[in-house]
Amino acid sequence: MPSIRFEGTEIWLPDEHARFIEALHKFGKDWQLMSGHIATKSGKKTRAYAVRLACHWRNNPDLEDAKYLPMMEEPSLKHD
Repeated sequence: MPSIRFEGTEIWLPDEHARFIEALHKFGKDWQLMSGHIATKSGKKTRAYAVRLACHWRNNPDLEDAKYLPMMEEPSLKHD
């Protein structure tokens, strides 16, 4: 998998993206806990990436990772 970059975000390496998916499973949309798991991105950068990634998945539902979109669209248990 190549590096991922959306307009307005920095590059996310494949291992960072994989840790993002793991963190999404473990922590839901708790950006601070997710950023701790990712270890190389802040909570703010993690949230910005999530917003752009969700939009990308909505526009490209045939992508394998688009199966995670429902997890991204669930209401957060805490305020974002």
